[in-house]
Amino acid sequence: MDTTTLIALDQSLRRFEREFSTLRAIFAAAVPVAQPAEAPVVQPAPPPGGGLDSKLAAFSIETFFAGRGLQLIGAFLVLLGTAFFLNLAFTRGWIGPGERILLGLVCGVALVGAGARALRARGTPIAEGLAGVGAGILYLSLWASVAVFPQLHVSRSAAFAAMIAVTAILVLLAATRRSERVALLGLVGGFITPVLLNSAEPHRAILAAYILVLGAAFVALGARARFRLVLATAFVGSVLYLPQFVPAGQWTTAAAYGVTTAIFALFAIGFTAGAARDPVYRSARLLFLGLDAVVYVGMLAWIFRNDHTSLGIALLVLSATSLVAARYLGAPRSFTVLYGYLGITTVTLALPALLHGYVLLDSVACEGALLTVVGWRHNLRAIATAGALLLAAVTVWLIGETIATPPLNSAFSSLALAYAIVVAAIGLARKSFTTLLRDEPEIGVGIDIAGVALNLLALVGISRVLLDALGGPAWSAAVPSQAQVGLSLAWAAYATALVGFGLSRHSHLAQRQGLVLLAVTILKVFAIDLGNVDLTWRIVSFVVLGVVCMGVSAGYLRTRAHTDQEAAD
Repeated sequence: MDTTTLIALDQSLRRFEREFSTLRAIFAAAVPVAQPAEAPVVQPAPPPGGGLDSKLAAFSIETFFAGRGLQLIGAFLVLLGTAFFLNLAFTRGWIGPGERILLGLVCGVALVGAGARALRARGTPIAEGLAGVGAGILYLSLWASVAVFPQLHVSRSAAFAAMIAVTAILVLLAATRRSERVALLGLVGGFITPVLLNSAEPHRAILAAYILVLGAAFVALGARARFRLVLATAFVGSVLYLPQFVPAGQWTTAAAYGVTTAIFALFAIGFTAGAARDPVYRSARLLFLGLDAVVYVGMLAWIFRNDHTSLGIALLVLSATSLVAARYLGAPRSFTVLYGYLGITTVTLALPALLHGYVLLDSVACEGALLTVVGWRHNLRAIATAGALLLAAVTVWLIGETIATPPLNSAFSSLALAYAIVVAAIGLARKSFTTLLRDEPEIGVGIDIAGVALNLLALVGISRVLLDALGGPAWSAAVPSQAQVGLSLAWAAYATALVGFGLSRHSHLAQRQGLVLLAVTILKVFAIDLGNVDLTWRIVSFVVLGVVCMGVSAGYLRTRAHTDQEAAD
């Protein structure tokens, strides 16, 4: 092989090596070489409820005790020590009455200021508590300056004005800090101010102006800040002051009517405007509006108790106003319906008021039943509830008339007719409630209570009719024997009817009412009839009651045995 051949072969081998290297690089880029797999990092599984555990881990008893706990304990110890020091200083005469009042005012202002500053920064309950404690100290200090230390010669007017200023500060603080608790503290303080500074002869004009201004302030605050509880509490506080405005002395009927009407209108506007502005808890506001109307009508009946003509005119004015509100107010539908029903109701109440007598009471009972039935048919439970409240008020009214009415000479009287109408109205309303609320078992207790009240009212009416029929014109002084025995027999008959009704309709409540009434009748026979009834009537009472007891027992046992047998089969 010559040299030229060798050189050519060598060049071919080099060219082949270059091409092989190129192909290997291309292949390595297309199929990467597998790297040895790394061992996976195993993360520890989070414990069950990791979020709660992390929160519990973040909460430390040591941190709580060393932080907030020691602060609270320290503050309490300082207050306790201060109280002991003040007690010692008061006892030994180091601090006189004037210095005590001044110290209370300074501490109260400081606490209210600290609470306001803390509310601006955090708004915590502790800050609200500071403001409340400070306001309480201010109220009590101002009260003590008049009632406890009269030697300071602080006038009631000055203390009253200062308490009003404290209430105004709390209202302003509640409005600017959006704190309902502070508003409630101011509300309570504002309503107890007249009680703390009460005098033997209250100035009703000043009190009326104060209650109206206070109520208007909290109505506006509740509507603006949507403080629902504030408005309800203001209504309750104003209602509690209404008896102070009944005509007495120099306080005329016209003034009483004007103040009562203003308070009613104030809260009617407040509840209606609050429902239009805030749809939450609209049903509760509707119920409070119904209560407002019921209280107002009751106050009108109290104010004009000796002038039914004026009562009828006042009810006509209320009716016209309610109908105008229903037509042009533009309130939510349920409120419009309530205003319409209120207008119709007061019209029908005004007519019998102009006619006098028990017709007014009968008409109120019929209106209560009507509201309940209408609420049931239109599925407006607030209307039905207002009717039930009206019937409850009529029941109390009828019992009061029964106590105040002297003995009558006949069982057939307007009072007996009133009992018949009211019992029928309550029976109709209870039936409507049963149909409307049968799917709500928690309301069933209220329905049962209504049934018990119905039976009690019927029993009271029967007893009064028997006393008028058998007792004579002087039974209020001494009930004769025939009337006592008549009561016992009537109660026994009613108890038998209740037990029989309960056994036939499987109503345990009716059975228990009958058995309780029978037990009360037996107690009456032994406690009253045994010593105060003539021998002849005593024999009748004991024999008839004994027969009734044996008959009721036999029927009860036979029905229970039949029921147990059916259950066993």
